[in-house]
Order: sequence, then structure tokens, then C-alpha cells
Amino acid sequence: MEAREFIHVRLHERKQYYSEPANYRMIIGDVRDGNWLTSVPEKKCAIVVMEGVSMYLTSKEVHELTENLCTHFEQIMFLMDCYTVLAAKLSKYKNPINDVGVTEVYGIDDPELFQHGEFVYVKEHEMTPQKYIDELTGIEKYIFGKLYAGSFSKKLYRLFEYRKV
Repeated sequence: MEAREFIHVRLHERKQYYSEPANYRMIIGDVRDGNWLTSVPEKKCAIVVMEGVSMYLTSKEVHELTENLCTHFEQIMFLMDCYTVLAAKLSKYKNPINDVGVTEVYGIDDPELFQHGEFVYVKEHEMTPQKYIDELTGIEKYIFGKLYAGSFSKKLYRLFEYRKV
């Protein structure tokens, strides 16, 4: 299965498990073409959270996506989680997405790679802030502290914030 098919299936299945209240609507579409944006009302500003998607997109495709968003909205706050280049390389050996046939994933190390025009990199966020790990106890606290926070986690996963102003 190509990444394109996987993304479509994943979004379609999401609708089976999550409801859509009056102020929330899920849209099925391929982020690599701008056609899905025609389903989104043109508003002055938007908060876009791209979670679990960037690793399936090339750098060029992410750049084109952000250009499409910038054309559609006057202001944007954009959060994107991503694999690092190391994580993308390691995923070839053991990764749950391999079980569904995805064979190519991408990672980035330089968040400024996606800046263009008024779309700028703001900062990196912690994937799992220490204050939440501190709420855990015992083995859970140890595992989360080692795997999902700090230097080890940062070698594999990143959370970047961008804005169009």
C-alpha cells in the first residue's frame, strides 16, 4: 500500500470512531493536493495540527501544503509532529506502519526548511512535557521519562510550531 492510500484509509476509519459535533468537521482528502481546502470555509485565521502525517510526505510535499494553506488563510498557527532523519532510517527495520505496507517515510532535522514568505518557524515544543511525566509513578514514570521525553525522544521525534503572520 502506498502512503497516499494509507492516509486516505486512516482518515476514513477515524470517522468510524470519532463523532463530529456541530462545531467540528472531519474532511477526507489527500493533503498533497490542495483540492481538500475547497471544503474548508475561507476564514481569516486557522489553527492547523498535522499529527501523524508528515512522515509520509516528502519535504517538497510539506512545503506545497503550507503554501496552499497560506494562500487559503490570512493567518495560521501550524503544529507539525515529525520523525527525525534518524527515525525515518530506523523505521525501515521496525515500525508498526510496516505492517500495513508503507515502505517509505521521511524525517526532518531542520525546522527552518519549511519557512517561506510570511510562513515562519516559531519554536520546537516538547513531545511529552516533564510536568506530565512527573504526574506518573513507578515504572510508567521511568519508561515515559526515558522513551518519550528528553534527549532520546528528541533524536527520533520533533514537534515544530510555525505561523503565518
